[in-house]
Amino acid sequence: MNDAVRDLEKSQELNDHRQLYRSRFLLDQDRAVRGANLANIYRDEGMTDVSVREALKAVNSDYANYSSHLFLADSFYDLRDPNGINLRYETPYVSEYLIANLLSPVGAGTLSQQVSQQEYSKLFERDGVGASFDGRYFSHGDYTLRGVEYGVEGNSAFSLEQHYQKQHGYRTNSDQQQREFDFRWKQQITPGDSVYAQAIMANSGGGNLIQYYDPANATNSTFRYHDRQDPILLAGYHHEWAPGLDTLVLGSRLTDAYTVTNPTQSALLNFRDVPGGSVLGIIPFQSSLGYHSRLEIYSMELQQIWQTHQWTTVVGARFQEGAFKTSNHQDSSDLNIFGLLPTYPDPLVDADTEAHYERENVYGYEQWQPVDSLRVIGGVSYDRLVIPLDFRYSPVSPDTERHEHVLPKAGIIWNALADTTLRAAFAESVGGASFDQSFQLEPTQVAGFNQAFRSLIPEAIGGANAGATFTIYGVSLEQKLPSRTYLALEGDYLQSRVHRQDGSYEYNGSGGPFITTYGEELDFSEASVQFSAHQLIGENLSLGAIYKVSRARLTDNLFEFPDDVAATAGFVPRSTQMGTLQSLNLVAVCQLPSGFFARAEGNWNRQDNAGYSTDEPGNNFWQCNVMTGWRFYRRHAEVTLGILNLMDKNYRLNPLNLYQETPRDRTFYTELKIQF
Repeated sequence: MNDAVRDLEKSQELNDHRQLYRSRFLLDQDRAVRGANLANIYRDEGMTDVSVREALKAVNSDYANYSSHLFLADSFYDLRDPNGINLRYETPYVSEYLIANLLSPVGAGTLSQQVSQQEYSKLFERDGVGASFDGRYFSHGDYTLRGVEYGVEGNSAFSLEQHYQKQHGYRTNSDQQQREFDFRWKQQITPGDSVYAQAIMANSGGGNLIQYYDPANATNSTFRYHDRQDPILLAGYHHEWAPGLDTLVLGSRLTDAYTVTNPTQSALLNFRDVPGGSVLGIIPFQSSLGYHSRLEIYSMELQQIWQTHQWTTVVGARFQEGAFKTSNHQDSSDLNIFGLLPTYPDPLVDADTEAHYERENVYGYEQWQPVDSLRVIGGVSYDRLVIPLDFRYSPVSPDTERHEHVLPKAGIIWNALADTTLRAAFAESVGGASFDQSFQLEPTQVAGFNQAFRSLIPEAIGGANAGATFTIYGVSLEQKLPSRTYLALEGDYLQSRVHRQDGSYEYNGSGGPFITTYGEELDFSEASVQFSAHQLIGENLSLGAIYKVSRARLTDNLFEFPDDVAATAGFVPRSTQMGTLQSLNLVAVCQLPSGFFARAEGNWNRQDNAGYSTDEPGNNFWQCNVMTGWRFYRRHAEVTLGILNLMDKNYRLNPLNLYQETPRDRTFYTELKIQF
């Protein structure tokens, strides 16, 4: 592996020496392909942050190069939450992989992301079919099975993926099952025209998967959910007018049916003197909730790409329209025990609502390369959203609200020296109502900094939100040394604001209870600094260290509730909570030409919290993982054995700081990969 890194880096270094034989534009394409190859090898070396940066550089070198987007998607895949709760990286992962499949010619690689793309750049492709299997089993009882069948026949290519996952969780009612089938098909009509189709059917269900500071205090032990897509349909078209001149078209039908049952759902009853008047009192109560929501959204997007050596222009427009159909049933049994008012009807609400959804999005991005060492990026997007006022928090509302945003973008990439890169970016963006925002073609990054998010506020803290705004600032300095040392220092500031309406009940001078909403404002910010160092040693050994400190702050303002009224109900209408998390990740990887490999990891975390009514003392702990295995010839098979959380160390972390949940006791696991 170390030799592969050396050879590809040398190839990049010599790239411009061929300018007598190839145009500047084609040399940029060559550099992008080499960068994409490097990104994948860096991942094998345990250098995931270097992999992301190399993939981002490849995308900026040649935006229409499918392999760059493919490996950027792979890099974002490693950052996703496997439980599907924290969705920060869901949008860039889905979007980048979709762009890669639209841009790639038939036979350039498999349409499936589950198949290793190590051999995607074969000199000659042959017709035929193949299959791949990946199975993981954990001593805790969890397991994951993935299979895919794929093939190429003439100008046609297909893949069919199957995914099944079952987990028991580390506390009561934290189990989950997932099933997914994903079919992709591509047809090359002419050398410059291709069509793409995809159908996704997914089914998942389980209990309460939310992260908690202390799992022993987890609430909602009776919460159950079921989520189904049946199916999501996508169709795309790619036309290459000439090298560097590409048109992409994407149409989709997005569907999702989400059901919740919770016998102990929290709810609020507000007392007002007159309709719309001041809140005079609050009664929190519990009720039995039955909730079902179905969304159906149709989307169409057109994108045009122009590329020369000095200029890259990406413009596009997207239109989405659909509806959220929601039914919710909530009883009043707990509320009636107060005896303060006449007995309420049971159920309190048993209603079906439908709320309209619409989004118009126009965007333009320009990248200028005045000299070979400097790229300047600018852009702007306009978004108009009509989203449901409240379709998540029972009792729901059929009303909608409208938002309009003009969102600027700016960035630079400066290769100050041959192996020194400085990047900086500023961008504003806006989220959608659900996963509708993930199936898009608009660029996900500015100067290598992600600007496309499903959410920034961790769902464990702020729940799911619609129409959130995002602001990012980022600066990064990266250095490669001749000793095959990789250094990087990056600072980021992320901010997200949400203004939402939550469902509640109201008793006023005209009687009640009436269904209403109360306003809530969430203001989240996250400032982080990260330093990473990686070293390749000899032919087979790689060492790495990543230190990161991140400070997250969330202000939650229930602005309709006076402080004195809220205090009588034990309610906190305004709060500011903070969490500072330090983490150190150490990794050592050994890979021999025979196929043997071994990996050891040490992960240290220290957290300090403030602003909580119930004290959440900081936690300071190490977790270590070790694994070893064997790769067979041309990676047709791979076997891995490992131990996670070797020291059997449990932990408590405030989910205000984003983190991936790891095993809470010593866990053995084995993995088998087969590809033929």
